[in-house]
Amino acid sequence: MGLTIHYELRLPGNTADATAVHHLQRLHDYAVTLGSKVVCPVFFFNGAQLSLPDGEWKPGTVAWLFHVGTDVIRTFRDGVVNVIDDIDDKYLLAAAGFLVYPGEGSESATFGLVRPLLTEPPENLEDHRNTDDWKHWYWQSFCKTQYASTVSEEHFLFCHRTVISLLDEARRIGFEVTVHDEGQYWETRDAELLLSEVRRSNVLIARFAGALHDAIGSEHSVEAEIFSHPEFEHLEMEPVEERTDGNSSNV
Repeated sequence: MGLTIHYELRLPGNTADATAVHHLQRLHDYAVTLGSKVVCPVFFFNGAQLSLPDGEWKPGTVAWLFHVGTDVIRTFRDGVVNVIDDIDDKYLLAAAGFLVYPGEGSESATFGLVRPLLTEPPENLEDHRNTDDWKHWYWQSFCKTQYASTVSEEHFLFCHRTVISLLDEARRIGFEVTVHDEGQYWETRDAELLLSEVRRSNVLIARFAGALHDAIGSEHSVEAEIFSHPEFEHLEMEPVEERTDGNSSNV
């Protein structure tokens, strides 16, 4: 729960490995210029590495995070996570990606690509899915930026705009980009609207967290990022304002 940017990246399935990596490296190099607290190097996974069992990855590491993320992406895109064990495929590039941590309070954002791994359409895909995604180099992720506002609204704007700037750059480089920005900044580039959305979300979550804390009582603890907001008690008493929804954007 919290104001989040959801996004997808695509390249045509016939994009050569070297070209896909070049596009991703260009995006990474741009990320380094934005002033984020952390930008990890690009990680590469062949089919054999992508097929390693969960126990082979050290929990909490960036490599583990990408392993988990690629499993989610393959399940969503392909409907299944198969072991890649064909001798011709297991040593080919299967996925690549990097991580950006804009700053305190924000989640990290991951950017990457998983190569097309199926030779025929998957079965039983959900109706809302883009049924051609299995043919593409593909990535999906999200980044919750809301709690960067517990530092300051200026810091929140920096973190949120950093992610949006990376998605803008991905589009310029040649990725197909799909974004749903709960702060509506992707569509409007309206900083005041974005701030009004994060303020509204902070009030909503503060009221919920406060009510939950009161209902549970002092015998049990309730942990939530919103408690660290310097104006939590004020937010908890504010009314929740109505909002105007934006729309997803495909480029």
